[in-house]
Amino acid sequence: MSMLQHLPLSRKLAFSFVTIIAISGTASAVSYYNNEIARDAAGWNDHTFRVMEKISAGRIAMVNQETGLRGFLISGDENFLEPYDAGRIAVGQAIDAVAQLTSDNARQQARVQDLRGEIARWQTEIAGREIEAARAGNMDAARRMEASGVGKASMDRIRNILSEMDGEESSLLSKRAELADTSSETARLMIILGGLASVVAAAAMAFWMSRLVTKPIVSVTGVMRELAEGNLSVEVTGADRRDEIGGMARTVQVFKDAAVQNKRLEAEAEAARAAELARLEREAAAERVKAQDLAAFVAGIEGGFARLSAGDLTARMDEAVAPEFEPIREQFNGSVG
Repeated sequence: MSMLQHLPLSRKLAFSFVTIIAISGTASAVSYYNNEIARDAAGWNDHTFRVMEKISAGRIAMVNQETGLRGFLISGDENFLEPYDAGRIAVGQAIDAVAQLTSDNARQQARVQDLRGEIARWQTEIAGREIEAARAGNMDAARRMEASGVGKASMDRIRNILSEMDGEESSLLSKRAELADTSSETARLMIILGGLASVVAAAAMAFWMSRLVTKPIVSVTGVMRELAEGNLSVEVTGADRRDEIGGMARTVQVFKDAAVQNKRLEAEAEAARAAELARLEREAAAERVKAQDLAAFVAGIEGGFARLSAGDLTARMDEAVAPEFEPIREQFNGSVG
């Protein structure tokens, strides 16, 4: 700790931040990694559920074919073959989807091939023959073939393959669920431990920075607050220091000197503005007096001319006028006399 005391302020702050960031970053990285594992497992689970959905769709399609075939063999009604025909299309689509979704799984691909072959055999060699015989009028032969169990044996093999495929996907679901649980638990543990470690490190760094940095900075900021409130008499301390805090104090001293200078300049500017306003007011007052004198002179001379126009040769301008108009008044009076 004694060695750290001699570090510049920037390095003290950097050391504190790097320590806390390293702890938080490590915990976050481990948590993120485990969350990614869990999320990846969840994504693969969605993929597996789609595979299982298509397997189930294939199983249902085969059941529909079998049901339609049996209904036709029992009733002889061609309408019962509608589920059979629809099931042929549906099972092909379902198996194609399973083949595409499990393209990365060699075992499932092998089962898909076996399933395709068994379904094709059941459709052509068993169901197809039974339908052909029934349509040719050999319904009893078709029914005997169905009753022989050869169709059931083929359907059992199809069901077994579908069950194996379904079991494969269920096994994958279990493994991924276990992996996701482990990863989530690890992520939670790292979040807790990282949070606790970050709190402890932050508290330790806060105590250390308070002793080495905060107190002198608080002193400088107190001076700055006084200056901001207009107290220019406050004394700036610490300007003789050679670290960053000393640089702050010297900067504050510059601000104080500038504020004092600005205050002096503002006072001088205010005095100049007041003097200019007084001068303008005097000039305005003088102009008003001149205007009043001119108005009075014009009114007097207009009155004199009006009396002369009326034939009054005794008209005189006896009222006092401004000195600049006095020669005109005397000329008017002299002219009338």
